[in-house]
Amino acid sequence: MKKTLFIILALTLLFSTTTFAAITEWRVAWTPAVKQKLHDNISQHMNQHWIPVGLSGRNNQIFILYVKNPNNTLGIRRWSLNWYKNINALRAGLTTRLNNGYLPMGMTYYRNMVWVFYVQGRIRSSGWKIVNAEPNAVELRSKINGLIEMGYFPVDITIVDGQFVILAINDPSARNMTWIIKKHSNKTNLFRSQVTTMVNQRWVPYTFTYHLNNIFIFYFKHRGQ
Repeated sequence: MKKTLFIILALTLLFSTTTFAAITEWRVAWTPAVKQKLHDNISQHMNQHWIPVGLSGRNNQIFILYVKNPNNTLGIRRWSLNWYKNINALRAGLTTRLNNGYLPMGMTYYRNMVWVFYVQGRIRSSGWKIVNAEPNAVELRSKINGLIEMGYFPVDITIVDGQFVILAINDPSARNMTWIIKKHSNKTNLFRSQVTTMVNQRWVPYTFTYHLNNIFIFYFKHRGQ
């Protein structure tokens, strides 16, 4: 097993279970895996109060999971897309972006690049943390459980060199949420039905990861909901 890579991220404002507590609308959009095309897609959605909470590259496309946030509970003022040639470049890039007040919200590794979406708003951070996991659902759940027990919230999950890579942010309120990882079918109608069922049960979808013929989504909600 490859050595686990840890990256530490600290926040001055919690957001996981407070900001997205009442999400009722979601959608998945996709665009050709071209930088400007992705930028334009996100720009159009952000102008309509849709926030990207997961990215995944597949079949020459970038898929984006959006949730509706009409009240701008993150207080977003600006957003940014960045691309990195490898994890080392990502490490340096994340540090720079965090120092400038940006928070990573989505990440995917595709076509030998790491694609990262950031927002700048009320939430501030000063570091980061990433954990690798073997590509199976059992270890993925185990690694996420370990992160949450330490007070870290998973921002996104991608595949790098055959392993899951989990980007997580420090958020002590993560310990007080209920969460689950669901492996969904990639058949469009079944996928929509499965996610809608989860959202109707007050689960908030977060992260979006294609792996083989499945889609992995992390869901959370307040305990007691």
